[in-house]
Amino acid sequence: MDSTVFVDNSTEIVDRALLMVWPNNPDDVDNPHLRREDEPELPPIWDIDCVQKYYDLGGQTVIYIGEREDKIKVAEDAVASDCGFCGSRKFQQFLLQHFDLVAEIQCPQWWMKEDDVTVWKRKR
Repeated sequence: MDSTVFVDNSTEIVDRALLMVWPNNPDDVDNPHLRREDEPELPPIWDIDCVQKYYDLGGQTVIYIGEREDKIKVAEDAVASDCGFCGSRKFQQFLLQHFDLVAEIQCPQWWMKEDDVTVWKRKR
């Protein structure tokens, strides 16, 4: 079942911020190593679709609470960078490409997580 919080062609979207709090669970693209043996697959990525739709409708401000790839300390023997559990790499790359980071705020964190609150404004 598909659903949306956006009304197509809504002009009101530019006056509203998009709040994304831990928007994605571990997925098969970024975190295939986290799949349990009894799971056929992990949930699909959806955070990129949400922020892309918001952007396409003219959205100006994203507030993201979660881990960011550039804040995660990677183990010395790691074979790749780690984007975290709560925001897909595609979502994080989209933010970096289309929005400017204007605020970083510390917040309580789960053990072994690097969460923070960030505010992003659409690039001009």
